[in-house]
Amino acid sequence: MINNRANNYKTGDLIRYLYSGYIPEQYGIIVSKTRLVAKGAKPGTESIVFTVMTSCGIEDISTDDGWYIVKLN
Repeated sequence: MINNRANNYKTGDLIRYLYSGYIPEQYGIIVSKTRLVAKGAKPGTESIVFTVMTSCGIEDISTDDGWYIVKLN
């Protein structure tokens, strides 16, 4: 349930996110975006890690972990 268009998201974007239906929907602003390229079992596989500022604090969301991310602005 990953939004494959996460590549288009930028710092400052407001997003809504949900982890595979188990964690309630939350909202936050992307404060940083980091691309990670795997070197182990699947070399060249790319994932994106967003650092998101929420009302509960700072969270890191990886597109490899099953997050469903929706851009709101």
